Amino acid sequence: MNKHYLGSITELSDTQARGIEVNLKDKGHINLIILRQQDKVYAYINQCPHRDLKLEWSKDDFFDESGAFLHCSEHGALFLPTTGECIVGPCQYQSLESVSIFVENNDIFCDLEALYDEA
Repeated sequence: MNKHYLGSITELSDTQARGIEVNLKDKGHINLIILRQQDKVYAYINQCPHRDLKLEWSKDDFFDESGAFLHCSEHGALFLPTTGECIVGPCQYQSLESVSIFVENNDIFCDLEALYDEA
């Protein structure tokens, strides 16, 4: 395993998400979304399943106005934050691609080797 630091869980409040670009050296980079819901942290590839576009309106602006759903800025699709499933929009019943992460002493990490398989 080649663990890569993504941030601290203490830097994320509920209904807050952060976009992170991870450099994969010879494979370029991959864009992730990390978010916190209560005491759990989730991560997804920052790419709408309908079109290969990033979700956010502007930097780290991933949630809809209610703060309940991740929102695609291109066509308004809504995604459940805890599963990545699209519940409204042209990609309904499809999901954001989840990324395996783990937390150690409040620090969030992903496995770069697993990300290489995604890129």
